[in-house]
Amino acid sequence: MVPVLPALVFFAQAAPQNNPSAAPRYFTNAENVRRIAAGKRFVAFATSGGVRVFERETQKWRVYTQNDGLPTHNIHDVVFDKAKPDTLWILCGAWGDWANEQPEPDLRIVTLDLASGKVESVAPAIAAPRTARMGYHYFLDYRLSLADGWAFVFTDKGAAPAWDRAAKKWTREVSVEATPPRASVYPGHASRLELVGSSGSTLAFFVQTKLKYLNQSVAVQGANGQPPVMTTKMIPMGDELPPHILLYDRQTGRSTRHPIGPDLMGQSRVTPSSDGKTTTAINGSRPKRLIPDTRPGAFLIESLGYEVTYISGQKPILGNFQKVTHRVAPNLKEPVAIGSEKITEQQARVIEQYARVPLLYFTDFLVDGNTLWVTGYNDPERNRTAGIARLDLAMGKWDDLKISPTGIPANFLQVSLAGSALSVSGTGYTPPTFYDPVLGEFSQKLAREARFDQFSFGQFPDPRAKPANEREAFFWPQLQVLGRSETQAIVLGTAEATQRFTREANGSLKYTEVKLDTLFFYEIASKKLTKLELRGLEGLVPKSAGFGENALFFLTEEKVPGQRRGAPVVIRWDTRTGAVMRYPESLFRAVSVAAQRAAGGRQQADLKKRQTKRNELLNRFPQLPLEQLRPVTQYLYPIDGSFLKAAGTTWLKLDQHLFRYDAPRDTWRAEGLADSVSPEGETALWKQTGPESWRFEGFEAQRLRGEVSRWSAATGWQKLNLGESARQAGNSVLYHDGALWLTGVGALRLPQSAWTFQKQP
Repeated sequence: MVPVLPALVFFAQAAPQNNPSAAPRYFTNAENVRRIAAGKRFVAFATSGGVRVFERETQKWRVYTQNDGLPTHNIHDVVFDKAKPDTLWILCGAWGDWANEQPEPDLRIVTLDLASGKVESVAPAIAAPRTARMGYHYFLDYRLSLADGWAFVFTDKGAAPAWDRAAKKWTREVSVEATPPRASVYPGHASRLELVGSSGSTLAFFVQTKLKYLNQSVAVQGANGQPPVMTTKMIPMGDELPPHILLYDRQTGRSTRHPIGPDLMGQSRVTPSSDGKTTTAINGSRPKRLIPDTRPGAFLIESLGYEVTYISGQKPILGNFQKVTHRVAPNLKEPVAIGSEKITEQQARVIEQYARVPLLYFTDFLVDGNTLWVTGYNDPERNRTAGIARLDLAMGKWDDLKISPTGIPANFLQVSLAGSALSVSGTGYTPPTFYDPVLGEFSQKLAREARFDQFSFGQFPDPRAKPANEREAFFWPQLQVLGRSETQAIVLGTAEATQRFTREANGSLKYTEVKLDTLFFYEIASKKLTKLELRGLEGLVPKSAGFGENALFFLTEEKVPGQRRGAPVVIRWDTRTGAVMRYPESLFRAVSVAAQRAAGGRQQADLKKRQTKRNELLNRFPQLPLEQLRPVTQYLYPIDGSFLKAAGTTWLKLDQHLFRYDAPRDTWRAEGLADSVSPEGETALWKQTGPESWRFEGFEAQRLRGEVSRWSAATGWQKLNLGESARQAGNSVLYHDGALWLTGVGALRLPQSAWTFQKQP
């Protein structure tokens, strides 16, 4: 089903230019680069965060997104119009709805006039054809080409729908031969590209794809009864393209692939010596240098190896370097080994200096005159690692990756507020990036200048600690913050000031385990600690605390043997009378049931993943003895909860469940699921929720769509109209300074003037 153009895009396009804060504002990550197009004045790049453009004359960069009129940030391909050199045709599409098992996006075509910045819609949205692949790289399978009167969409299976420019409609009945797009090198397959060298018009690249290897230890028996030598044998696994040499002729644009074997992939060769006392292993190396061959059209690939000699009873000895030479040519199916020779260390350095910095996760490359453009996609585990690289072929010099100085560092981020500083951050290697309200952008400069004390790590230094100097401050355990108001906090600490590290006479550090088992009031301004005497917490572990009207709330966990997770228990302590109220555990039973269900989902996902790997092994090595797989018991994630005040009452977010305190009845009301919550001052509460169908399919499942709702005492829950912008609501929500911030596939600032709610049934 083709979705209707989202209302938020209309606001972004129609808002008056003299008041940009009144329009929705999108923030993207334009480093996941998919495709290159070279024009006379510009070079354009299709990314998952819009279109990046390099202007040759000024050497400056631009980024075009939904803020500039594009219907989506998700750009699959870009092509220059030969008749209008400044006009760029753009194939873009909504993010696939993975939650509903529809990974293919809805495609549409627009044009962008790079001279004026004007965007015009050409072809309306159409359901994209299904491709052979599903998953992280599926988007690389959609390509665009232009011909007289036609715009063709190609997939990995060939020509797909075509746009009839005269009739202004999509059709599969084409009266002319489809013009194929510029050949994609390895869309979605390649993960490492290294320029080995050039000779004349020919460039040689070493390409290592996502082919997996099973590293198997093999014992090679030494000669004349000498002990065996263990070496590693690399057995290729998987169905991806094998590592190979790519020869590319920049004059004709033709390329040939030449798969390479273990000798050029670093596999060791072990040979016993004739004296029977030593064993020599020659460790191989990857391709290093391309030089012309005496045969016309052929080239020599040089790689380095080195000898390691094993003598019985002694340590291995590093010996001579080996230069290994292979011949490669367009008419040869694969590189042919033609010999090896011993060389000196100085000769090895000459070859080594030709090694280039590899580009990981590359998606496309294009020779543009004397410039080689290479684009890459972010490593899913390491953000901020990809973008655009440029090689000066005449000088042999690489430019650094062109990471945008503004924009968000990755997709699927969390938005948070520390004081008045708004930032987005993610998991793994993604650093926080701060929003600059003056520029109206997220700035990497602010991220570099940010001080660590701007963050709230949930800890306070213990004012009772007496460190000898600043370096010894970590000798003393910090106070764990369970909850806080503007002036006070409830913290967990040691009963008495205790060091966890002490310095011994020899200068070493001795560690002593300490227990944070005492509750305190902490005055934030004066840093005064007051012990909190509270009965009713026997057998319970405090997890978080909150401030209510003449009351303190505690989320605790029942103590259970071993590493098992106990049931959540909520306590209210009346600060006037000291009375303690323990709420029925049945109010929160759904949380424990969901935790058990999530653990079961992770168990099944883990078993399926290991079963797939086992089947791959058995397909290649049927005789390989493998044990039957058994399910691995998955632990339950620890209880995660926090209290907050909003809309005149206290709220509890417990795991991914939301509860509201009903003061007149002194009970808690279940308010559904919530992945992220944010108070709108004392007026309302916002919550963001991902699709329930994904919630228990494993911890790694990313939520691409989300719902955002607002609760107030006057209206109850109201669901925000988001349309396609629900893609920006898959991770978190935050109300700040009169606007709503959403993160998911990118980030969105939605001012109050753009809020519209669904009508209540």
